[in-house]
Amino acid sequence: MSRTAVVIGTGSYAPDNLITNDDIIKKFENTPFPDGKGGTIPGKVFLAGLASKVGYKTRRKLAKDSEETTATMCVEASKRAIEDAGISVEDIDLIILSTDSPDFISPPTSSRIQYELGATNAAFFDTNAACAGFTIALTTGWNFIQGQKEINHVLVIGGYGMSRYSDPNDPVTEIMFADGAGALVLKAEDTDKGIRSASMAGDGKYWDYMGIYAGGTWKGFDKEVMDQKLHYVKFLKQFPATVNIQ
Repeated sequence: MSRTAVVIGTGSYAPDNLITNDDIIKKFENTPFPDGKGGTIPGKVFLAGLASKVGYKTRRKLAKDSEETTATMCVEASKRAIEDAGISVEDIDLIILSTDSPDFISPPTSSRIQYELGATNAAFFDTNAACAGFTIALTTGWNFIQGQKEINHVLVIGGYGMSRYSDPNDPVTEIMFADGAGALVLKAEDTDKGIRSASMAGDGKYWDYMGIYAGGTWKGFDKEVMDQKLHYVKFLKQFPATVNIQ
């Protein structure tokens, strides 16, 4: 047997605000979209096709008048995970938050989560690996447990508040993105079970295809950037058909 991490509790949270495909299609049904042949097709036809490809009929989103944020959703998911694990919040040694829709650029959103949970014994940090983020955070938590004997409980959280970064006038991102949070508690154990291995890979050549490009040292917040709406999540280039084929 060897020291590894086992999952002892899970929790999740999603906002009450339910948005259907029909809600979004109705909003943009009269908007013309390019048909790829030099002409246009009605928004209703285009979005119905997109919704079919995306594969889901409803999504949960933060209400526009709500004070909920990525952090508050993560706090609720974490409370449920800690309760499910049968431990106290004081038992948490480390909090790892994965998100690409943080409450703010700095400090880390996990600082707010640690404070609002009352996890006074926990260190914390954020990671951002976009869609792959939670699996990276989980692997990182496992590595900490393997490498540091004083870390026995790690709270791993994935938080997504992308509707706050979505242009309300962009039907594509309105269809594709939603909000919510999930959390799990890892416990250190000497066992033949638990996490046994992990691997990671990536291809950075798509860095400028889709993302939120305002606010950092590359684009900043000047007028041109804001006029281009780069403070919203944007598809700047079309991904090749060979990407995400599995």
